Amino acid sequence: MAGKGKTILGIIILLIVIIVLPIIIFGSIYFLNEDFKLEANRVLADAPGPIGKYFEKMPTESEKQTQIMEISKYMLDIDELRAVDKLEKIKAEDSKLYENIIKYMLRSNPNRTKDVLDVIRNHEINKDLIMATIDEINKEVDSNYKEDANELLNLSLPFAKEKMEKIISSSVNGHLLLTEILKNLEDENIAKLLDVLNDEDFNLIINKFSKDHQAKIKKIISSKRARKNDLSSIIQIYKTKNADELATILIKEGQYDMEELVYIYEEIGPKLAGRVLSKIKNEAFNIELTSKIKENQILKTGSDILTKDILKSLKLFSEYDDNLNELTDIYSTMETNKVASVLEGIMRSSRLPEVYMLDNGEVIEIHDEDIAIEIINNFNDAKKGEIIGYMTDSMASQVSRKLSIPIEY
Repeated sequence: MAGKGKTILGIIILLIVIIVLPIIIFGSIYFLNEDFKLEANRVLADAPGPIGKYFEKMPTESEKQTQIMEISKYMLDIDELRAVDKLEKIKAEDSKLYENIIKYMLRSNPNRTKDVLDVIRNHEINKDLIMATIDEINKEVDSNYKEDANELLNLSLPFAKEKMEKIISSSVNGHLLLTEILKNLEDENIAKLLDVLNDEDFNLIINKFSKDHQAKIKKIISSKRARKNDLSSIIQIYKTKNADELATILIKEGQYDMEELVYIYEEIGPKLAGRVLSKIKNEAFNIELTSKIKENQILKTGSDILTKDILKSLKLFSEYDDNLNELTDIYSTMETNKVASVLEGIMRSSRLPEVYMLDNGEVIEIHDEDIAIEIINNFNDAKKGEIIGYMTDSMASQVSRKLSIPIEY
C-alpha cells in the first residue's frame, strides 16, 4: 500500500511539473510583457471553440495603436480643460497609456499638447503645494497640542482643571479638542488629569480614545482608588501611633509617593500631621507636601483651611521642640541633683496648660509636666537614671511611667 501511495504522489508531482508550472510561467510572461501578450492573443485567436472566439476579440497591436491615435486626436479637438481632466484620470489609472497618448498628441500638434501639459504640471504643482501646506498645518497643530499638554501637566491640579474646563467650553468640539491635547501625554498623566473632571466630561472624553486606550486609563484610575481604600485602613492604625514612630514610617524612602502622602497627612488630622512634620525636620519636604495638600483641598472643596491648621500646628511644635532643646542644653551643664530638683518642681506645678485652638476644632495643650518629661527624655539612658534617682519615690515612679507612654498634646 505504501508503494502504491508513493506512485500516486509521484504522478501528481509530475503533472504539476508538466502542466501547472508551464501555465504559471506563461501567465507571468503574458501579463508582464506587452509584445508577448499581443503575439499570444494573435496565436490563441486561431484556437478552436470559445477560447479562439475570446481571443479574437482582443485588439491587435495595430488596432491598439489606432485606438490610441483616435483618443489623442479627440484630446486635441476638445476644450483644453476637458482634455486635462480626462488625461489626469487616464494617468492615474494607466500611466503607460497616458504616455502613449501624449506621444501621439505631440506628433500631431506639439503646441496644443504643450499647453495641455503645462496645465497638468501646474495642477500637480498645486496639489503638491496643497499637500505640503496641509502637512505644515498638521505639524503646527500637533506642536500646539503638545505645548498645551505640557502646560496642563505643569499646572497645579486646580488650575489644570480650570484650564481643561475652558477648553471644553471653548467650542462645540471642545471635548474632542481636549482629547487630542491629552493624547500627547503618558497614560499616568492622562488618568491624573481626567480624574479631576466631572463624570459627564470624563465620559465624553474617555469615549473618544480607542477601546484599548480607554481600558488602560480606567485601570490606572481604578488602581489608584483601590490603593486609597487600602490606605484608609492603614491610616486608622497610624492615628494611634506617637509622632516619633509615625515620622519614622512616613519618611522611609519608597514607602509612599507624594499623592499617597498627601492623602495620609490629610486624614490623620492637622494636629498629628504638624507634630509628625516637626519631627521630620525637612523644610523642603514640608513646603512641597503642604502645597500639594492645599491644591488637593481647593480641588475637592473649593477652599482650604486644612493647610493653615497643619502649618500652625507645625510652627507650634517646632518652636516647642526648639525651646526643649535649649532647656536641655542648659540643664546638661547643671549638677544632676539640681536638675532633678528643678524638673520635679516643674512636674508638681499647678499652672494651667497653654492651649492653642486650630480652625478645624482640634486643641493643642502643652502642660508643664509634658515639658519636664520631654527634657528628661532628651538625655541618654544613664543620665535619665541619675535624674530619676534623685527624685522622691512617688515622683520617680510617676516619671518612669510617663516616659514609657507617648505624650498626648
